[in-house]
Amino acid sequence: SLEATITGLTPCDTIWYAAFTKTSDCDDYVYGDTLFFKVPAPAPDITTCGKVKDHQNNEYSTVKIGNQCWMAENMRATTSPKTGHNIPTNSRSRLSPYFYEITSPTFTLNETGVLYNWAAAMDTSFTAEAIESLDNRKGICPEGWHVPSQADWNTLISTVNSNANCNVCGTGINNIAKALASTSGWETFDTECAAGNDPASNNSTGFTTIPTGYRSGSISGEGKQARFWSSTNHSTSAETVYGMMVNYNFPNVSVNSGYDKNLGLSVRCVKDN
Repeated sequence: SLEATITGLTPCDTIWYAAFTKTSDCDDYVYGDTLFFKVPAPAPDITTCGKVKDHQNNEYSTVKIGNQCWMAENMRATTSPKTGHNIPTNSRSRLSPYFYEITSPTFTLNETGVLYNWAAAMDTSFTAEAIESLDNRKGICPEGWHVPSQADWNTLISTVNSNANCNVCGTGINNIAKALASTSGWETFDTECAAGNDPASNNSTGFTTIPTGYRSGSISGEGKQARFWSSTNHSTSAETVYGMMVNYNFPNVSVNSGYDKNLGLSVRCVKDN
């Protein structure tokens, strides 16, 4: 066995190391795998933007990340802010609003929120098939907040990446799944830096992504992933938009196109500038 003492470390420093030995003739070296460990982070210094209420008087926690204020919980309103009418449930459509309630053995409804199809998230029906920008649209969100655009999500990812010491795991691009994921509810996974690897060390940002899964024909992926709507339509398809996903078995996070508008996804709101 080998031992080493290293001093002068600060929280979130990453130490890379490899064991090696000389060959029997001393002409060459044989190296073991290159491994790393990270000095534990201090308790997150999380700044909030105060509590916010939706039109049904549901109250939500918030978190400030860089210059953005985000909800730290998923939306759970079940009526239209625009009309006050109940949003229908348990169906599928690209044109008409629907929501889907999650029954979770791990989390309460207040923690999971509900899943919305895109029309419900955007609080619209007549433009649900249009290829047009709905960026900065309030949608299901409270006054002064909006459904995040593709650019809003990319700003969040860039900001979290910029605090590389404590938010980025390893050296991979956008390895921030653990920084955004909640500390419980994730299916365990052995790969270093995945959201399901040592979940207790997750959530350095306070964003608290809950693995609610998504709804297609039925709810899938509970405990394994979370998917969030954006307001940004795909540039060539009236049926799909951009969205953000956190997976239990991947360390990286990105904003992708191709989310069909009839799916049920979570909604996180971001505060207007």
